[in-house]
Amino acid sequence: MSTSATPTEDGIDAIPQAILDRLTRVDMPAVRGIDATEQSMQVAGVTVPVYSCDELVLGSGAAGMRAAVELMRRGVDVLVASTGLFAGTSFGVSVHWVFAAVITLIFPVMVGKFDTQYIFGFFCAMMVLQLLWVIFIVPETKGRSLEHMEETLDIT
Repeated sequence: MSTSATPTEDGIDAIPQAILDRLTRVDMPAVRGIDATEQSMQVAGVTVPVYSCDELVLGSGAAGMRAAVELMRRGVDVLVASTGLFAGTSFGVSVHWVFAAVITLIFPVMVGKFDTQYIFGFFCAMMVLQLLWVIFIVPETKGRSLEHMEETLDIT
């Protein structure tokens, strides 16, 4: 197995597949399965298993996982129900990549119409606005209980 780059027809070195495999084939975190239950019920002619828990968290996004972690720290039996494993993280990463693509597409257009100092000034201003948004709008959650956050955000 060769790990040296090989030139393609256009003269650009191609990264060997073995290296790409090592970089991109990453094992996802293990997810603990739930043991089969003896209880079940019939719903529209389908047998559905019945599970019990102290608290049920719907959704595996950032808020759902935060709630589950906080409850587990308190010794509560928690069950996280999600339509897709890691869906919240997948959505966040997708939004990031969409906007990275938008910036990549509009940058050449902006270079053709404006001086570069104005373009980088614009992107710098956007970063400052994002920083101000995080400082003044996004609440701090470190070291705060779920109840405190509900009270802070006026969620009942």
